Amino acid sequence: MQKNVCNIIWVDDDIDTLYNDSCKRALRRAGLKLIGKAHTFAEFTRIMDICYDRVDAVITDANFSADMQSPKTERDLSGFVKIRECIKAYNQKRTIPFYLYTGRSNVLNDKYDDGELDYFDLNKRFFLKGDFEQMFEQIREEVGFINSPSYRIRTKYSAELNAA
Repeated sequence: MQKNVCNIIWVDDDIDTLYNDSCKRALRRAGLKLIGKAHTFAEFTRIMDICYDRVDAVITDANFSADMQSPKTERDLSGFVKIRECIKAYNQKRTIPFYLYTGRSNVLNDKYDDGELDYFDLNKRFFLKGDFEQMFEQIREEVGFINSPSYRIRTKYSAELNAA
């Protein structure tokens, strides 16, 4: 039996290195399809403008630039700041889970200590680089749940169900 394919966008300044043969095989095994690769936040928004209705999940790094004009530094979190700001906006019409995949958890924990990483921590969507197979499997499961009829009904009619 063939799995349904989940469409993902991956935002990482090193995506060309990460998206190697091993990663491609792991994506295929998990039933995921990479429909967009972005190196910057600006590229991400262009892809989302085109693919929003087809995106099932987004993987993001913490260390990437907001745009190509910004100088690339080891600790550039400007793109991540923009991603965090837009998660709610993209999820107003439909649920698109975002997953943090980073090798800089110490930098993040030092910089953000007052709830700014809660979305990723509370939803257990925080993965260290190298754990992509575990992340892919979680994406597969969560997207399957989000696309289930019961979840969609509960989400769409939450006010009515609460009133009942």
